[in-house]
Amino acid sequence: MKDKIDAMAQSAKDLAGKAQEKAGDGATAARDALGRLGALGPVSAEMAKTIADDLNELLPAIGKAGYKVQGIDLDVAIPPHIAVHCQLLSEVADADREALLASLDGRRLATGAIRALFQVADIQKRLVAGSLKPVDVILDLGVNPGVKVRYREGEPRVA
Repeated sequence: MKDKIDAMAQSAKDLAGKAQEKAGDGATAARDALGRLGALGPVSAEMAKTIADDLNELLPAIGKAGYKVQGIDLDVAIPPHIAVHCQLLSEVADADREALLASLDGRRLATGAIRALFQVADIQKRLVAGSLKPVDVILDLGVNPGVKVRYREGEPRVA
């Protein structure tokens, strides 16, 4: 996954460079804007690598936190963004929660993400929303990390 992210970041930088070359001398403002985008390329590639490394550490911890990873969305942008779609499968005892968090000591992103998933699990146990059920827990990783829970009507009935 890390190689794919690095390759996509390099492709984005190359496209920015080609667009800058095509802008010509008469389009100073556009060339300057593209130049700033191209200058961010190395920063973006490094950020993508860091996020990929963090994600590779985080995925096994998500399973230990009682969740199943159902998918990953990768946005190659400046800054890059990753969304991990999960579903809560089981409760995790307090002692196991503490042990998991201790095993992630020093890994800020993973620790924060797992803490957030535990908070969401606690909320899901208490929240009653009629026929709405939590169908998707989305762990957003990036500059502004967060967790979203999507509640929807139960599964559609097949006639």
